[in-house]
Amino acid sequence: MIDVLAANNIPILWADRPTGSLATDRMALTNPDTTWADCGRDAAGRRLSSEYAVYNITVHGDSSTSIVMVAASWSMNPQPGKTSPQCATSGVRESQLERSIKERAERTAPTT
Repeated sequence: MIDVLAANNIPILWADRPTGSLATDRMALTNPDTTWADCGRDAAGRRLSSEYAVYNITVHGDSSTSIVMVAASWSMNPQPGKTSPQCATSGVRESQLERSIKERAERTAPTT
């Protein structure tokens, strides 16, 4: 899980190895994808991208079978004096990360 997050430049706020849980702090997205969340549309009708994300990840299992759950909260930069607008997740990014973490967790060591 940690290797996949590092490869995706996702910094870890805290991790609890016994429970397999990990969380990130609110982080700015450098290259957001409009398929990750629905943040509405601008005046010209273009989809708006999320600007921030918070991830909560839990992994259970071992090298033969694992269960990976990724939850993401997406938001945009708030207007002065207003709360940060929340975006509705599409589940796309969560599925990408779940798949990557699961594949890495279940990868067997090469035989020599």
